[in-house]
Amino acid sequence: MRSENKQKTVLVIGAGPAGLMAAESICAAGHQVQVYDAKPSACRKFLLAGVGGMNITHSEAYPEFIQRYYDKANWLDSAIRQFDADALLGWAYYLDFRDKFSLKG
Repeated sequence: MRSENKQKTVLVIGAGPAGLMAAESICAAGHQVQVYDAKPSACRKFLLAGVGGMNITHSEAYPEFIQRYYDKANWLDSAIRQFDADALLGWAYYLDFRDKFSLKG
């Protein structure tokens, strides 16, 4: 017999921004998360790059921006529209990183 609401333990390999975002989503879904990375601290490159402030978004008008992906533009379009620059900044603010990020072209 299978329990539909059984809490699971999920392993996330990689503690970069994508791994941590995945861990956050899995945790929000009610599961336990364990994050593993080869480096001694999580999000190491991300945090080092942000020492002087970091532009992690691109504020160019969307039609021009998506075309930078050339032949992959159509394939990426729906994913990028679901998590655009405003959503990325919202996530950073939620994590209380608002002093580290800016929205620039």
